[in-house]
Amino acid sequence: KAIKKAAKEESIKLVKKKTVELKDTAIQRIEKWSNEYDATEYNYAVSFSDNSGFYEAEDKFEKHKRSLVGFAVKRGTIQEKIGDRAGEMKPEDYNNAGEFFYASNKFRSARLSFKAALALLIAEGRADSETGALVKSNLGLLYHTTGRFTLSEEFSLAALKLRKETLNDRAGYGASLNNLAVLYKDLGRYNEAEEHIRSAVEITRETMGEKSAALAIVLNNQAILFQVLGNYKEAERILKEAIEIAGIELREKSPNFVRLKVNLALLYQLQNRYDEAEEIYLEAIRIKKNRLGTNHPDYAVMLRNLASLYQLKGDYTLVEENLNKAIEIYRKKFGEQHHVYAAAIYDLGRFYQFRGDINKARPLITRAIQIQKSKLGDHHPSLTESMEAMAVLEWQEGKLNEAARSYINVLDEYLYQINTYFPSMSNNDKSRFWEKIHPKFMRFCSFALDAEKDVPEITGNVYNYHIATKALLLNTTNKVKNKILNSGDEKLIKKYNEWIDLKEYLARLYTMSKEELAADKINLDSLEAETNLKEKELSRASELFETGYKMQAISYTDISEKLDEREACIEILRFPKYNFLVPDTLVYYCALIIDHDRDKLPELVVFENGNQLESFYAKKYRTAMQRGFEGGAFYEVYWKPLENKTSGKTMLYVSVDGIYNQININTLQMASGKFIIEKKDIYYVTNTKDVIGVKNRISGSVSVDKGAVLLGDPDYDKDFDWQQMKQMTLPELPGTKVEVEKIETQLVNKAWKVKVYLQEDASEENLKRVKSPYLLHIATHGFFLEDLKPGRQEKIFGIEPMKASENPLLRSGLMFTGADNTVQNINVRESRSTDDGILNAYEAMILDLDHTELVVLSACETGLGEIRNGEGVYGLQRAFQIAGTSSVMISLWQVSDEVTQKLMTNFYKYWLETGDKHKAFTRSQLEIKQKYSAPFYWGAFIMVNK
Repeated sequence: KAIKKAAKEESIKLVKKKTVELKDTAIQRIEKWSNEYDATEYNYAVSFSDNSGFYEAEDKFEKHKRSLVGFAVKRGTIQEKIGDRAGEMKPEDYNNAGEFFYASNKFRSARLSFKAALALLIAEGRADSETGALVKSNLGLLYHTTGRFTLSEEFSLAALKLRKETLNDRAGYGASLNNLAVLYKDLGRYNEAEEHIRSAVEITRETMGEKSAALAIVLNNQAILFQVLGNYKEAERILKEAIEIAGIELREKSPNFVRLKVNLALLYQLQNRYDEAEEIYLEAIRIKKNRLGTNHPDYAVMLRNLASLYQLKGDYTLVEENLNKAIEIYRKKFGEQHHVYAAAIYDLGRFYQFRGDINKARPLITRAIQIQKSKLGDHHPSLTESMEAMAVLEWQEGKLNEAARSYINVLDEYLYQINTYFPSMSNNDKSRFWEKIHPKFMRFCSFALDAEKDVPEITGNVYNYHIATKALLLNTTNKVKNKILNSGDEKLIKKYNEWIDLKEYLARLYTMSKEELAADKINLDSLEAETNLKEKELSRASELFETGYKMQAISYTDISEKLDEREACIEILRFPKYNFLVPDTLVYYCALIIDHDRDKLPELVVFENGNQLESFYAKKYRTAMQRGFEGGAFYEVYWKPLENKTSGKTMLYVSVDGIYNQININTLQMASGKFIIEKKDIYYVTNTKDVIGVKNRISGSVSVDKGAVLLGDPDYDKDFDWQQMKQMTLPELPGTKVEVEKIETQLVNKAWKVKVYLQEDASEENLKRVKSPYLLHIATHGFFLEDLKPGRQEKIFGIEPMKASENPLLRSGLMFTGADNTVQNINVRESRSTDDGILNAYEAMILDLDHTELVVLSACETGLGEIRNGEGVYGLQRAFQIAGTSSVMISLWQVSDEVTQKLMTNFYKYWLETGDKHKAFTRSQLEIKQKYSAPFYWGAFIMVNK
């Protein structure tokens, strides 16, 4: 309607008057412009590892843009409103123009064109036609490219369904499978990506031919997926096949051919096969040189790629030479006020900084920052990166106060980016983003050790940044998302999807320069305001959203206000020592301590022997605990430096990191023979900022109407095929039946509502059905698979080995009824089955435990998992906390059934009496200790709170 209305306006008449005589030849030109593009530059999503074709696409756009009928008004201008374009254009013309804009990186104009095409198709009743499917597919590609993943999936799925079910378009269906595979790969949904790309390869071979450019692109995408999954051998084989096909169909005329080859070079680079990578880079540069000359910006991109390789190889003369050539190309092409020129001189400055030549580095980095501040937005990642380089440079120069101020500005900006980007990110995107910026926070910790004497307040900064980012990745946002989308509240779902789309779009826009934003007529401020408005509307409409997505800034002073005179908080940090830019092999641990005095800075205690703490002493500690030994030097190395700093404090809230996740502080024995549990009250928390919430709950008493779910003594060999047995079945646990029945009696006597699942009923399926019981007690076998043998083909506890190796949450779990078949890969159902007898930590995250007070994992070694710096243990503990429980009790080593029964019976007795689960747990441990003095018996379990 808007198009038809606008067509009547006088301005359209003027456009038509100027273009009518050119109409026929111009439409022919639209159809011919693709001669200079290959079909892989639109309609197919492509996974590339560099952007060396960007400027060539820009050149093509400038060459052909005036050929677009209805878009050309006067020389060198493009009308921005669909309604102001000539009315004679058909949907196909708009789609063709959109593909041209898309291939030329003019994404806003492409979006307007595709939307116009779709609007006309709907008006004509042809939305489900072949053209309609193509337009929807193109919109899916466009939204993927611009970071609007929710919309991308919506349009891509619509095109796929149309091509498969209505049009029976096999070739188009293959293209849609490919596009969705690349999208799912970028979203970290690797199972779906692998399934879609496998089908896409098969269908594209069938419909497009063995030597088609389309097949080359799809194979490339499959190779990149394997690369992401760590299967480099298969990635190399497939990528070589793709390049061979592309060499026939695309040849050197296509930027995509060069980029496929660069993908292979980068794969070699990942494997440290630098000479082979260099050979490909040099060939790619030769092709660019022959096609574009030595003054083209795409040639400069290739020179910068080659320079990064030479830096890895240590060929520093060639690094400097290639970067200087690239800088000169950019200077001639764009001038010295362009953000690309700034990026190149930053690369050179960073190289000099790496080499220690700070006199050469400073003017280049300073100049880069000046240009970036002028040309990029305040939140542009390139500007933030340059500012961090300046902070490190000031550190190198010994200007510690200036460096501290610069660093605070940089890390505050990274926190802004976390708060802005994370809510809409997939787990995979969060992981990749955090992997990129986490080293910056670690480097700041190393800097703080050097700067503490000159800048004493820096300990407060370290504390605040640590609690703001600790355990950042495994949070509840995805669970909140699923609950909102499954709520059935259409208005809420619509608002939520609109907000997610805006957040995804903003994340993309923050990477654009001011000129690029202006060219696309994008007002960043208005979009930010619109996003904030949507967020407020969601917060008002949904308490779930408010609590799940709002990231409240908390400082150490806020925590101090909640402490009394006998209490203190301890944050233990692990980080590598940095020699400015470069991390050392030396590992440091430090403890930051705060008490009730909010005006006092956090006290810093440094453990410089981190490497020994993680190897020699950790091994001796575990051996001592498992063999029932007492004594040892463990108190001296793991706690002694904190003794004076915590003098007079009896209650310590402790958040651990690194190797401290595998040590129970209570078991450390002093020279006097006393253990810490007898002198201090250690209260474990995931993050000391949680103390604010914990103290509001800690005195809550247990009321009589609480509910509990108890599981134990599973029937592991239910329906087991004994004829196919490969190894001994899982040992039965009759002691857990006694344990559960005793607990049931205790709870029922206090008028609790108790549901018990024993033997055959102790199943994974029954556990997944629980709805936030106040108490969940699970007594069964637990597991953590630390090392997986490479090349394994059989599933590991129901999971594909490649997936298990990349995700530690798939390598830890609990065993339930029927687990023997899965463990031995006998008659294994698909891992997506609701009940294969094994609940891994990944599945545990989505249990409904939002109102659960305590989960007890009365199994062996349920506290084990993969330790990630600053993130804690990726295992059952974190999974159950993400699922919602306030506290989780886990074990660090194997304990006898008899002692575990006694510990649990005492714990529940005292908890039901006092309502304080922490004090009840400590008291029960001390009672076990009176009979069995060795920590092996009483120290295996810890309780972690959030």
